[in-house]
Amino acid sequence: MKNELKTLPKGDFKDLIYNGIAAGIGAIPHWGPAYAVLFGAVFTKPLEQKTEAFLKALVDQIVEVEKTVDKINNLVSSESFVASTAQAVTMALMTVSEEKRQALRNAVINSVKMKPSEDERLKYFITIQQLTPAHMRLLSFFADPYVFATVNSLNFELPTGMSSTIPAKNVMRGYEPEFVDILIRDLSNAGLLFQFESSITVNSGQSFANNLTNYGKKFYEFVSAPSATTSDAPAPDSAE
Repeated sequence: MKNELKTLPKGDFKDLIYNGIAAGIGAIPHWGPAYAVLFGAVFTKPLEQKTEAFLKALVDQIVEVEKTVDKINNLVSSESFVASTAQAVTMALMTVSEEKRQALRNAVINSVKMKPSEDERLKYFITIQQLTPAHMRLLSFFADPYVFATVNSLNFELPTGMSSTIPAKNVMRGYEPEFVDILIRDLSNAGLLFQFESSITVNSGQSFANNLTNYGKKFYEFVSAPSATTSDAPAPDSAE
């Protein structure tokens, strides 16, 4: 098709994304347009190198998710994309965790694809800032224990008709039980997890009892890898 990326020189569609990102960088307080101009230059300072690496990874992910120029243009020209890029870059500079940086990149794209209200979008980013990588890992366990098991080389498979209760303390390797209790309490206080839920019940057939609140489910989707189909969903009605 005419607008497929493969029909364009490599630099053309990436320039489109970079321009959108540069607008986001220019909106960061105390950095402004001058830093956005320097975005395309060769960075030498550690913070600049870290910013460039984060943004290059974001560009690659956008190209992977949005297959056509039209979709890329719609995404990077969105006000939500510009604002979210500014917030994500700032937060990315404050963490050494690739897990959290990936969540931030997912959030930038999902801020457009999921079409949250501005209040929801800001709240999601505030929550990301408050959570540590350990919080994010624990949240992924409660969101889908079977995916968590696959990623962490665990086995929750059960015989037909059987169920089992798995304490979070048993799967958070490398963390003291008391620290896991603190993490659980933090997730609950953040409105992500139902209160006092410290375990999850899994059943045969890879079904499980979801212990996330409605906000927790939406937040987890916001920080998860975006799908190419979400962008076509209708925007939710906004309150006047």
